[in-house]
Amino acid sequence: MQPAEATATAQAALTPSPTPAPRLGKVAFVRGGDIWTTNLDTGQEVRLTEGGDYTHPRWSPSGRWLAFFRGRALWVVDTDSGTPWRIAGHATGSSWSPVADRLASVTGDGGLWVSNPDGSQSQELISGPGVQGGGVGRVAWSPDGDWLAFEWTETEPEARPTSQGLRRIRADGTGLSEIASAYHPPQEDDTVALAAWSPDGTRLTFWQIPFNSPSLAADGVPLRTVPLNGGRPTVVAERVLPYPDFAAWSPTGDGLAIVAGGFRATWLDKTLVLATPDGQAITVLAPATDVALSPAWAPDGKRLAYVGAPTRPGALGGAGASALLADRRIWAIAADGSNRRQLASDPAFRDERPQWSADGESLLFLRLHGRPPDLRAGLWLMRADGSLLRPIAEDLSPLPDPFGFYGYVDWSDLFDWWTGPPEP
Repeated sequence: MQPAEATATAQAALTPSPTPAPRLGKVAFVRGGDIWTTNLDTGQEVRLTEGGDYTHPRWSPSGRWLAFFRGRALWVVDTDSGTPWRIAGHATGSSWSPVADRLASVTGDGGLWVSNPDGSQSQELISGPGVQGGGVGRVAWSPDGDWLAFEWTETEPEARPTSQGLRRIRADGTGLSEIASAYHPPQEDDTVALAAWSPDGTRLTFWQIPFNSPSLAADGVPLRTVPLNGGRPTVVAERVLPYPDFAAWSPTGDGLAIVAGGFRATWLDKTLVLATPDGQAITVLAPATDVALSPAWAPDGKRLAYVGAPTRPGALGGAGASALLADRRIWAIAADGSNRRQLASDPAFRDERPQWSADGESLLFLRLHGRPPDLRAGLWLMRADGSLLRPIAEDLSPLPDPFGFYGYVDWSDLFDWWTGPPEP
């Protein structure tokens, strides 16, 4: 080696490699009733559908496939080629395996199927009874992708349910068993609503709805966990509204962030608490003077983001309720209740549904601005400390009623974020 070459080699060894920029992945969203995607690393937008009436985009684990609904039909599109497949002409729900590009779908007759994204290797796991209100309801995959838990209802035509509860089955169709029943005395008229599978695979969360009453459920019902080793269900919070983002497992499965509190108005009496899986310990995280909604865990399990707003007793509706909805902002807090801080504070916007990047360094959330009929919604990205705030997708539409059901809207029907394949 010549002296000049040796010097260059030594300098290269001493010069640190630049830190690679975090990979932010891509977002699917609904604009004008069609499905679009944005690559957050390049800024490239792609329109995948035409004709409108598309909702609920969901990425597969690999990030290649998108499932979505058009009306009642379930479709999947290959985002590499743009080729679409219709998976079911009438479906009531769908869910990707967390570890593979394998899609579970609930058919209109109450059956449960799994298939590849292109519809191949389709297998019926549970036959649909074909009775209105009967069969499979909500579905949740186990973290390892080996099992599916699901709501099961047996009913007679034009009659109330005769059996209802939670069951599970292996993804290959074997091992069907009951997990919890709503018809064990003294809860003979109760029903259960599936929430989620714990990340460690040991428990399920569900709501128990007394007397199968939608009115009682709207004002908060017990949230329970049930161990999958045969133990009995345990109440972890007495009154929780049965919404998908009102109870979030920590990444390790050792705790639940819960929006606790009754009454259907989501701008009143909603407190962020941390509960152990057996319900033996509950810690209040956010102050009681605020309403806290949509808790989302950082990947490291040490922080949460949530939607916070002031509360005002007596604001049951009208202008007072609308003002409280407009005050919703993104907050972050440590899992021990410390270091609480507001991340987004622009009074021109209402902020909803935060989500974390895979590296825990960024947050994606939905922002609303303007007033009906000129209300607009977009997706914004910021660093986890609230800096570098920027819009990444505008004009999500059509928008649901922003008031929703007493202030609740499942904004995830409008977008989904893919931040990378699951860890091996």
